[in-house]
Amino acid sequence: MSFAAMIGRRRQLVVPTPPVEPEEPPPGPTSDFASMEPPGFTSILDHTWDTTDAPPGWNLSLWGSQIDSVLVTDTGPEHPTSWGIRQKAGSNTGQLMILDKVMPANTRSVHIAVAFKLSSNFVFHANGTKLLYPFLTGTGRPFEFSIAPTAGRNGGLFRFLYFSYYLDNPGFPAVLTNNVNDDPLAVGTRYLLQFCVQNNSVVGEATGRVRWWISTHNGTDWNPALLKGDHQNLRIVPDGYSLPGTWGLWEYNKYYGGSGDNPVTEQQTFEFNRLYHSVSNEGI
Repeated sequence: MSFAAMIGRRRQLVVPTPPVEPEEPPPGPTSDFASMEPPGFTSILDHTWDTTDAPPGWNLSLWGSQIDSVLVTDTGPEHPTSWGIRQKAGSNTGQLMILDKVMPANTRSVHIAVAFKLSSNFVFHANGTKLLYPFLTGTGRPFEFSIAPTAGRNGGLFRFLYFSYYLDNPGFPAVLTNNVNDDPLAVGTRYLLQFCVQNNSVVGEATGRVRWWISTHNGTDWNPALLKGDHQNLRIVPDGYSLPGTWGLWEYNKYYGGSGDNPVTEQQTFEFNRLYHSVSNEGI
């Protein structure tokens, strides 16, 4: 299925249910990202940007003439530079960045921590702004973790949304929202996002789990993480697949604003300050 077809498919809103016995968020404040991950995970990346190059072993693709990669300086006390994906003024079509890597064999669960910031003039794409877009081995169908505006495309506030192409209704994305804390986030502020997806241990069973947290920086270190979403009893690996439910390709997929008759009027940037990525061959 083409990218355009993916974003054009009908999305079915899943009414969020309260999390079942939600766990405490990862410890904080801390810059030791490894201490935040669940037990049994192994780090495969802990990267800060001093150049515009992709992390070792990862592939970077920039699609569109109005997007480029820049090094941003004076980004805060944790690391003095960050990697910026910049969209130029005047762009009126979607611009795409993909940072991807084939996962180790039998990767069934993934935990990430990524420090990021949207420029204060950030304008969201009408279809939302993707952040994660990984694929299950052999299925050719992903989930999508997106940043969605809450006050219009240029209103300055956003939240996270999780789209699954499997949950109970294969073929149409189902939407999971912030079911623990839905306070919006603001452009121009640096955040630490932690995201953990653990596959169901048996194909077709509704035992998977997806959680995400957000932290702000206090000028010295990251503040304690706030749990935003916790969805359990998910059928992440669908019926009809005999594979063990492994992740084949993991993408950080950045889809920029400006579409149709609504061009971006000012240059805007999506910054990545640090990226930590760990994996496990265990599900839940």
